[in-house]
Amino acid sequence: MKAEKNIDKKDNSHSAKFNFKKYLDKSGVFDVVRYISDNPVEDDPNEIYFNDQIDYIQKQLDIITDAGGGDMIQYNETFSQFVILQENLEKYRSNITKKQTKASLEPLKGSINSLKEKIEAEEKLSNLLTMIAAIVKIVAAAIAVAAV
Repeated sequence: MKAEKNIDKKDNSHSAKFNFKKYLDKSGVFDVVRYISDNPVEDDPNEIYFNDQIDYIQKQLDIITDAGGGDMIQYNETFSQFVILQENLEKYRSNITKKQTKASLEPLKGSINSLKEKIEAEEKLSNLLTMIAAIVKIVAAAIAVAAV
């Protein structure tokens, strides 16, 4: 049975725009690997995990608080987990930011190295021109002395 017969046309707006035929192989089976490669996940799965865990712990804290907050030991343990998860999420985000910053600076590093090489070449050329100017002065002085 072909996949197009199993698609519910009332699904949602995304599925109405979705061209599923593009991902059917010759036998009519949906090619998941090709679909995933064409539609990468936008959200970071690790960040989703952290946020899901934080949401869960917040709900646990709400349950304890709504129950009168009587079990302070459980509340404190849960709150400690909440704080630890938030700290871990911040560390994770910080590491991602560092990696992205480092990656964005790589082209700049290449440009800087290229400029350094050009400056070194210009310095060598400048030194060469200075030596040539000195030689020309010496030759001019020798010609002036010989002409006298």
